[in-house]
Amino acid sequence: MEGIESPENMVRCMSNNYSAVGFWRTWHRSYNRWLIRYVYVPLGGNKYYVYNIWLVFTFVAVWHDISLTLVAWG
Repeated sequence: MEGIESPENMVRCMSNNYSAVGFWRTWHRSYNRWLIRYVYVPLGGNKYYVYNIWLVFTFVAVWHDISLTLVAWG
């Protein structure tokens, strides 16, 4: 499309991922890369790991229209 190539999102089926890291890297790959490049790294990356992970997941929750069920799940 217009010379823009996007990565394939689900390279592996969800049931073929046997670790949380593998699942996270293959599930919505383009969204994952965007989060890392534009949210996680500007916050400092691994320097404040726990704090930055919390902020990234909060951003994802707000992005997906946060609800009480999502908060309970988290």
